[in-house]
Amino acid sequence: MTAQRLSNTDRTVTYQYGARADDITGLLVFRFSEGEEGFEIIKEPEKASPWEVHVMRKKISYEIG
Repeated sequence: MTAQRLSNTDRTVTYQYGARADDITGLLVFRFSEGEEGFEIIKEPEKASPWEVHVMRKKISYEIG
């Protein structure tokens, strides 16, 4: 997964992300305010989900051994 920080405040950090460097089209926000802790995927990447790519890499490395 490739990510680039766009902004951060005392309450949030916002990243652009994607499966590859040529696909940083997703938008993810981490929230740190009390009662709002967690993250929110604002927009999925256009070409491929980085979560799927990560899982496939783990699966392949496990199978190869």
